[in-house]
Amino acid sequence: MRAASFLFFILGVLFGLGVFWGAVSLVESQIAFWEDEMNPYSPNHIQPSNLDIDFVEENGSVVVEDVDYVHSVSGSSMRPTIFTGNTILYREFNHDFDTVEEGDIVRFRYGDGAVVHRVAGNYVRTSGKVVTLGDNNEGTEHVPVENITHVAVGTLYTE
Repeated sequence: MRAASFLFFILGVLFGLGVFWGAVSLVESQIAFWEDEMNPYSPNHIQPSNLDIDFVEENGSVVVEDVDYVHSVSGSSMRPTIFTGNTILYREFNHDFDTVEEGDIVRFRYGDGAVVHRVAGNYVRTSGKVVTLGDNNEGTEHVPVENITHVAVGTLYTE
């Protein structure tokens, strides 16, 4: 009888240690995930819509091809992809000829200003609109395609 009680005691301790170790591992993985989410240079960081940027060097300056507009952004709606102070390189968007795809980062007219968000859904053929969403937002916008002014082709990460 004592041997069975001792065996159950040992099994209980081992089970308790296993649960404790599993909880510690889960907490460690959540901390690592959170640190990756907060680090714009982590491997889990979402990159801009286009990483292939063609450029030429002219007279000591760098000229980026297919870039029509450069703008420094403010706000937190596109974190962790874009942070306040980052400079976005854009190509002009012509809604009569150009298309956007889900995942593209676009700049569009919104009220008296402009917003930079990612295309979450493309319904141009059926409704003439795209659905956009900031990477750090829960709400979406239904944007008429004619309000899109630019598509991001790259980001310059600045401190």
